Amino acid sequence: MKLFKVNKYLLGAVLLSVLAERGAAADNCTVNGGSSPVEYELNRQDMSEVVFSSSMPNGTVLNGGWVGFNFATQVVVNCQGAMEEVIISRIGGDPVAPGYYSTGIPGIAMSLRLGGDQFLPRSAGSSVGGGRDETLNSVRGKTYYVKFLKHDDISASGNVNVNVNVNVGMGVDGDNDRFVRANFSMGVRVVDPTCVPSEVNKNIPMGEISLGSFVDNRSAPMDFDIQLLECTGVSNKVSIGLADANDHGNRSTQATLVGATEGVALEVSRRGGSPIRFGPLVNNPNAWEVGNTDSGSISVPLSANLVKTQEYVTGGDFSGSVTYSLTYE
Repeated sequence: MKLFKVNKYLLGAVLLSVLAERGAAADNCTVNGGSSPVEYELNRQDMSEVVFSSSMPNGTVLNGGWVGFNFATQVVVNCQGAMEEVIISRIGGDPVAPGYYSTGIPGIAMSLRLGGDQFLPRSAGSSVGGGRDETLNSVRGKTYYVKFLKHDDISASGNVNVNVNVNVGMGVDGDNDRFVRANFSMGVRVVDPTCVPSEVNKNIPMGEISLGSFVDNRSAPMDFDIQLLECTGVSNKVSIGLADANDHGNRSTQATLVGATEGVALEVSRRGGSPIRFGPLVNNPNAWEVGNTDSGSISVPLSANLVKTQEYVTGGDFSGSVTYSLTYE
């Protein structure tokens, strides 16, 4: 039998602004001779997608990777008034945890670090007198490090793109107070935990079956189990449904056989119960809840048998294939 997993996904895009921290006043500052900040795209350096599982405990930290911050040209700031220091901006909004700010993904926050242990916001320590030019070497050629934190329950799953703006400047009241605006984006994927089957493909040998052994047109049932492991953290409601792998449109209780045998079909039953009606791989209306996942594993007891579909049966080799799908809610 083949495993087919069904998960619910929520796709979206997240915009995360990084606002400038207010520093000392800057009067009539120019940036490279103009009033607008220099726009710059941060260079992602081997930053792979970050994958969170919603079952991870709160407090889990995942590293996102390094982001190069290298200006293509010098950024020269000239202020007519005294400029006491350059502030490299922090992620906007109130922190959701110490040093971590919202990504827009419920339950996931992020932090930016500029080399060593200097988390944003930080002061570049520049001091410029009135009328002097200052080259922002304090942020040129630096590398940022991105970290993500699971700080609360994650209610959404899917793929999101986190867009981050890094501002370097003196305050928040106008473009003259922002000298550099840099941007980068990266992917974050949140996955729902799923159980792991002990066998992805389960073979059930039926052996030789004599027509004389049929009772009420059915062969003796062959018992088997589907074992689902590592279910800790999975939603308590796990359902399973069956589909005829040889005929996806089959909505009966009799699966199609392949081979020389004619006049019989395959039935699969919940052990001790009636034959299960097949359905589609997704949104199977005949699926049923299989148990509680608190123990970390689930056993689904089933049985298989042959059933006569016509009076005269032709003997021979046969095989049947049933696909089961798992749905988590």
